[in-house]
Amino acid sequence: MKNSAYWRKRFAKLEESLLNKGEAYMVDLDREFKKATASIEKDLAIWYQRMADNNGISLQEAKRLLDAKELEEFKWTVEEYIRAGRENAIDQRWLKELENASARIHISRLEAVKLQLQQQAEALYGNHLDDTDALLRNIYTEGYYRTAFEIQRAAGVGWTMAAIDVNRIDKVLSKPWAADGSNFSARIWKDRTKLVDELHTQLTQMIIRGEAPDRAIKAIAKRFGVGKMRAGTLVMTESAFFASASQRDCFNDLGVERYELVETLDSQTCGVCGDLDGKVFKMSDFKVGVTAPPFHPRCRGTTCPYFNDEFTEGEVRAARGKDGKTTMVPNMTYKEWRKQYVSEGGLGAGGGAITSIAPPKFVERIDRDNTALVESKLREYEALIRDSNEEHAYVILKNGKVYHFVGDKNGVNPLALGEVLNGSIMTHNHPAGSNNEYSFSNQDIGLFRDCKLAKLRGIDEKYIYELSRESKSVEPSARSVFEIAEGDGRHEKVKQIAKDIKVGYWRKKRD
Repeated sequence: MKNSAYWRKRFAKLEESLLNKGEAYMVDLDREFKKATASIEKDLAIWYQRMADNNGISLQEAKRLLDAKELEEFKWTVEEYIRAGRENAIDQRWLKELENASARIHISRLEAVKLQLQQQAEALYGNHLDDTDALLRNIYTEGYYRTAFEIQRAAGVGWTMAAIDVNRIDKVLSKPWAADGSNFSARIWKDRTKLVDELHTQLTQMIIRGEAPDRAIKAIAKRFGVGKMRAGTLVMTESAFFASASQRDCFNDLGVERYELVETLDSQTCGVCGDLDGKVFKMSDFKVGVTAPPFHPRCRGTTCPYFNDEFTEGEVRAARGKDGKTTMVPNMTYKEWRKQYVSEGGLGAGGGAITSIAPPKFVERIDRDNTALVESKLREYEALIRDSNEEHAYVILKNGKVYHFVGDKNGVNPLALGEVLNGSIMTHNHPAGSNNEYSFSNQDIGLFRDCKLAKLRGIDEKYIYELSRESKSVEPSARSVFEIAEGDGRHEKVKQIAKDIKVGYWRKKRD
């Protein structure tokens, strides 16, 4: 197989798989925008019904102050907004604005409905930012490892690679790459601000024109549709960039000297991308938007390594690890390769790598300071996963946000969250027959220690157990509640480790 044809085929498939992650997230994004639009339509309909007879509302009527009953109802609503904002880590400036509005004794009808419109946008974009961050971390990580896998598999030899450092991913995500000098987080907040401004302007102008309620509601819903299109473009363009960045970084780490541009050639391909297809550049010339994709919003181009000689699949090349040693790579799957050759931490057994099956999914936000609520939620999550055939992890961050990770039978890796994992509370399951049962694994303890978790729980078919920095005691309070099995090596070992590092540990029989 000719070198160019082989690499183009493999990396075109890789790019497709990475961009499919963005497409999958788009389904969730579309659903969230539809929910926000439906809520806005409902609020506007109620507002118009209260103030209009049959047609539009005059600007004078809209500017009338809320009466005592309306103001009381408004304050109840704002209290709900503030509570929801704290639970979903909405921009603190907006929370302050809500608190100020709640404290005011006079407010107009127009101001009240504008606050309703903005609350929907703030909540929507707050979740959008968190979900996009998790998506892009997953795309970068998978792109990097799959690039290494393709190169090692084609070479026929493999060598152990260190896990991608979380700080490295943080730096890649935070560094602006586009001409506007903004990273994806700043662009999401900019889109939010633009949508809010458009909604406020649209509402005021419709009132001035005396628009009928149905036309006004339809116009506002249309603005949310425009916002959704902008959000979708951002997601797919950022997905393309981080897929490209992951390949660039892996090429550099593996010593690839040149790369080739691979464009998707069909009726949707633009003239610029079509002309660049097949061009070869030095790695030192890699520059997004100039010599590397994405060249424009929603670009589908990718890169592949370029070698100027024949490179047939399975042919051994001089690709070696840092220790100068190589091993033969059989016809293994990506999952098998990553487990054997990537040394990374995570919840699970043995020394192999743990691959998350899907990007982390935002679940909800809870009050972390409410101890009873946290305990109740942990039991709720554990009931969902305790009998699963693959490992799951639920992570409650310090700000109360909850994420769900899915792994395989032998482990699950929550490290995609990066530094925000520090101080979190986590629970996970150990499937029956996974060799992880009955207490924490070495990887569990390492994660608890290195990520400075506040609390780590585990559950299997027989026991539930916990490591906690909130308690120093490792002794059971009563034998009727806590199980100490004779000869239970793992449990006794964890007891000793807990004593050594001065944290709490207990294990009890499952309900």
